[in-house]
Amino acid sequence: MTTSSIQTLHTREILDSHGNPTIKVDIKLEDDATGRAVVLHGLENGFSYAFPGCAEG
Repeated sequence: MTTSSIQTLHTREILDSHGNPTIKVDIKLEDDATGRAVVLHGLENGFSYAFPGCAEG
C-alpha cells in the first residue's frame, strides 16, 4: 500500500435547527484521491457517528 500526502483539507461546521453541530471535512491527496467525512452531533453519551463518502467534484 502506498501513501499520499494531504494536498488540501477543508472543514465546515453546520448548525442544525437546535444549534447542534455537524462537522464536514473534505480532503484531497497529492494523487488526486478525494474523500468526505460527516460527523453528526452525538447522543447524550457523547458518541458520534461518521459517514464517509465521496467528495463532490
